[in-house]
Amino acid sequence: MCGHCGGNKSGHVYCLPCFASKSIVPDTSTSTITIDHMRNALKDDRFDGVNELSVEEVEEAYEMMSFVAKYRQLEQTVPFPLYVSDYLDAGLQVATEPEWNELVEIDFKDGGSFMADTERVSTKHLPAVIHFFATLVRFPDSESKYTGWKKDAAVYAALPLAFIEFANKSRFDSGYRLLERCVRHAFDSRMPSMSDKCATIIEHDGEIGIKIDLNVPASMKDNVYSAGVAATGSAILCSKCECRSGAKLGEKVVCVHILPILMKLSLLLFEGLAENILPTGVGA
Repeated sequence: MCGHCGGNKSGHVYCLPCFASKSIVPDTSTSTITIDHMRNALKDDRFDGVNELSVEEVEEAYEMMSFVAKYRQLEQTVPFPLYVSDYLDAGLQVATEPEWNELVEIDFKDGGSFMADTERVSTKHLPAVIHFFATLVRFPDSESKYTGWKKDAAVYAALPLAFIEFANKSRFDSGYRLLERCVRHAFDSRMPSMSDKCATIIEHDGEIGIKIDLNVPASMKDNVYSAGVAATGSAILCSKCECRSGAKLGEKVVCVHILPILMKLSLLLFEGLAENILPTGVGA
């Protein structure tokens, strides 16, 4: 029985202290493991000064490192991004080639004119290109529920559905902070417009997507980070960012500066790019 609230632990009834100890504090059931085994395990994990630790300190360090190892395993449960950031660095030699095909580079200064250029964009790709851009402006319906809260935060109704799915699948817990920061950065007056930028239309596993590089200002400093993303309508394939939390080299991380890049493209579609794409795409 729970000494604080009287709830039966097997029935999952906890007061806050009991819930914290059950869900956060690592399991201390190490009585069957010898101290020598713990010391050797810490040495293998490059734990400094392990020979100078007392028996109690060895037990505490072993429990801590076991908890950290389990925590790091959660990374494997996060779907996005699919590939390491190396794939976005031009000229960088990686073990394998990117898993997508680059179809054509487009300049947003020319609007949707690339849709009518069949030498650059094959007519067979046109429906898929239109479908991709449509995913960036499709919002969830009013009945959708994305959290366990009594009422979803306003950000879940303010962003396209694809962004909600990207955020939720880029974290092992909740993508709420990614969505919140997406709005903050995308509507920052220092964030550059996408109207004079270039991007590359790509194809991945039968889906059309886009690859974009953009400088994203930090939210509370004067820093500006060089960031980039490759994504389809259903997945973030790859991302990179110069910030401390961003993906570099062989890392797979979606930091808070990635979704704003796609959000700027979404805003550009609302500002007139969608209207320009549809007539040229249909006419082609």
